[in-house]
Amino acid sequence: MNEGIDSAIGLLRQCSTKNGFIASTEKLENYENVWSRDGCVVGLASLIARDEQLIETFRANLLTLVKHQGKNGEIPSNVNVEKAKVS
Repeated sequence: MNEGIDSAIGLLRQCSTKNGFIASTEKLENYENVWSRDGCVVGLASLIARDEQLIETFRANLLTLVKHQGKNGEIPSNVNVEKAKVS
């Protein structure tokens, strides 16, 4: 069981960026975006794992979403920070 957990945490670390979690380590369209739903699920796992690096990425994920929040308070589905594209 620990091997699987360690492997999962390792993969999450690979998907950690300064702006939050991305969907894949592969360069695929939209997979480099910071996602609200996926980022929150991974963020909860980060808190459970008590992994400081992942918790910091979760914080960055939330801050990225807040930075791109709509004028009426809506949170974007995803954000491509490099292209300044919000969905």
